[in-house]
Amino acid sequence: MKIKTEALKDAPLDWVVAHMQGVADQLTPTWTEADDGEVCCWLSVPSVSLYSPSRCWASGGPLIDQYSVSLMRQATHWEAIVKDDDGLVHASSAKTPLVAAMRSIVAAKMGGEVSVPDALTTPPCLSDPA
Repeated sequence: MKIKTEALKDAPLDWVVAHMQGVADQLTPTWTEADDGEVCCWLSVPSVSLYSPSRCWASGGPLIDQYSVSLMRQATHWEAIVKDDDGLVHASSAKTPLVAAMRSIVAAKMGGEVSVPDALTTPPCLSDPA
């Protein structure tokens, strides 16, 4: 499925970042359902229990440093700016600094639209029918 980089979030965003890092083929998706009924997909790799650079500083923080991302807090959101290999600036915004940073990195490395596996965008039925 094609998704605009600015719309990426959660597991699809994490998968695209993993694809850039060359570890996407090692990812295992796990769908969970919270008590409030919200369904969420988490990714893990064999060497790390959780791979979520858009939600976990341990995964995303080193990438912010590696790609020299600049983060700025605005009144209602975060903005992230990064330059691509040609020196062009790519900016993204989001409610959290990690999502903004990962989107800007993806935009700089992969462009404004990316493909992600359908399995990461459509949750399976987790509840048993009553």
